[in-house]
Amino acid sequence: VQLQQSSNVDIKMFDNKATITIMTANKENEGVYCARLRTKDGFKEHMTFVYLKDGPAAVLEGPASPLAVDVSDVNKDYVFLTWQPPSADGASPVEGYYVER
Repeated sequence: VQLQQSSNVDIKMFDNKATITIMTANKENEGVYCARLRTKDGFKEHMTFVYLKDGPAAVLEGPASPLAVDVSDVNKDYVFLTWQPPSADGASPVEGYYVER
């Protein structure tokens, strides 16, 4: 997906340099990024993998927050949630989460 200037993405070009800043990056932004540059001879591409480290757990030595939380159904009595497990599990498997209203 081509990055576009937005409230979360800042793209600046000056002299012979370009910078891309993602203001609020999360694990979903992790992956391979490719910069395609126009040159006198055509185009040059440079690819790199961007790895995002989880922030600290809310509880010392506990698991990090779940990733890619998705709400699939909401009712007055229930909500269906799915998520991916955190990359940092606090050295023990995550068995579940409490969902508060």
